[in-house]
Amino acid sequence: MPADPSAEAPRGPWRILLTEDDAPVRTRLAALLEAWDGGRLVGVCANLAESLAAIEAEPLDLLITDLKLPDGNGIEGIRALRRKQPEAEAMVISVLADEAVVLEAIEAGASGYLLKDADSLDVTEAVTELMAGRSPISSRIARVLVRRLGERTTPAQPAQNMLTAREM
Repeated sequence: MPADPSAEAPRGPWRILLTEDDAPVRTRLAALLEAWDGGRLVGVCANLAESLAAIEAEPLDLLITDLKLPDGNGIEGIRALRRKQPEAEAMVISVLADEAVVLEAIEAGASGYLLKDADSLDVTEAVTELMAGRSPISSRIARVLVRRLGERTTPAQPAQNMLTAREM
């Protein structure tokens, strides 16, 4: 008997906090999320300090954050979210795609990582996927991860032995 698809993910609207310092991008993403019936935008932040205050004050289901913020790194917001609300999800939307940053964001607790070139439809689909237990990742980011895992694997040492418990 097939599984009930409605049982896959918790029901929305999900409580979403958006942190983005670029005003046009922030406005576009906020308008998209406000118009979307799958989520409820509970806060829009332009910097890390605002984001950290909102994480402390507001119960969240999802943090969507940029990384390069004027007063710090969105990774600190992800870490704060994990400490305060470990059951909440975090997704990065950034222009940063270098290996060290991607890995640090994922190790901090990001379950999804999109590049800012994703169009509006991709963002709402990514949020839906993430809240259903999947990890939406832009193809360039997936390439970074595949390359990194390939470097850590040798024929004598299969990938499964190289992955941390979190990566598994």
